[in-house]
Amino acid sequence: MKIKICGISRLSDLPVLNKVHPDFVGFVFAPSKRQVSLLTATRLRSGLEASIPTVGVFVEEDAAFIKEAIDEHIISYVQLHGRYDEEKIKTIKSYGVPVIQALPYTEKEVETAADYLLFDNLKPGSGEAYDYTQVSAKKPFFLAGGINISNIEDALKTNAYCIDVSSGVETEGIKDAIKIEEIVRRVRQ
Repeated sequence: MKIKICGISRLSDLPVLNKVHPDFVGFVFAPSKRQVSLLTATRLRSGLEASIPTVGVFVEEDAAFIKEAIDEHIISYVQLHGRYDEEKIKTIKSYGVPVIQALPYTEKEVETAADYLLFDNLKPGSGEAYDYTQVSAKKPFFLAGGINISNIEDALKTNAYCIDVSSGVETEGIKDAIKIEEIVRRVRQ
């Protein structure tokens, strides 16, 4: 099982990420307290070990902006939240990167051109946990939504391709190096 640390927004988060080498690091381009600009994401990408794939998180974003982030080599995966029809997903896939389509955990198997699914709680970004065992899909999926040190064992019982954490590795809204190290260790043991 893989691990993604999402919502990276500060250069000071990079040393622990380069040390523990998560399978993915996420940059949030959508409006949120973790939102980064293309310039900030460029700086973060350049300080992050080159072998760590980066995921751009977008909510109903224009395809041209997504393409710019790909063309600038800021991101190597695209994560889509909100309404994206199949044509838009196919257009984004044509940019040459894998696409992750986010869905509420209550959704069952969906037909999509996306390469991966991501199941989240009903209020993405809220950090609220739910019963992770309700999630299952034929397509490889990322599991997100309130995952932290206290409930990681429940998340690991699923057949997720990747565990996706953000607020669960924060203390008072700031990424916490100790929590990042611990959750990566637990996923990998």
